[in-house]
Amino acid sequence: MNKEKEILNILESFGNSLPFDISTIRSLALHGEWGEAFDILCTQLYEYDIKVSSEQYAKLKLIGESMSMDESLWNDLMPD
Repeated sequence: MNKEKEILNILESFGNSLPFDISTIRSLALHGEWGEAFDILCTQLYEYDIKVSSEQYAKLKLIGESMSMDESLWNDLMPD
């Protein structure tokens, strides 16, 4: 799995609807800091109460699991 590509793709899936600056997340992903980028993305999605689709959630889960991240990062983002 190309983590950089997957993180950038999930960012793009939200389009311009995110109410927070994604430049740090993008920069971290581009510089190989995938875990930090993913952590910040999930935290911001949660903090801003952004609803994620089932497809976006599945991608977040896959990315997180591929990096052995703490599942609490994406569990709270599960769609209703």
